[in-house]
Amino acid sequence: MTAAAAWTLLVRILTFCIPVPVIAIAAIAGWLWIDRTSAVRQAVDRATTELVAGGQIAALKADLAAAQREKMATDYAYAGFSRRMAADAAKDGEQKDVALPKALADRPWTVEQPDIDWVQR
Repeated sequence: MTAAAAWTLLVRILTFCIPVPVIAIAAIAGWLWIDRTSAVRQAVDRATTELVAGGQIAALKADLAAAQREKMATDYAYAGFSRRMAADAAKDGEQKDVALPKALADRPWTVEQPDIDWVQR
């Protein structure tokens, strides 16, 4: 095979092989553009959206359940701490009837300076 014949063969192959993928890509793009309003496409889009939203809702429910468990554990620990403080105070004879002050009993579980002062008394 001579160089001229090889060159001619190469040119024929390239002129056939390059347009084929371009035409295939154009045909697929055209089909997707035409098909965007079909019922099947809309059903698939809707199902995908519901799947993603369902996963997000499940994750939020799991976060909420974890936060509720943490709150219950904190409330339980706070109640136990309050009982122990009252028992220790009664045992020491500081007070016969020990109860948490109303302002402290209704507060959320935070430690602030008045709480520290009350414990140190």
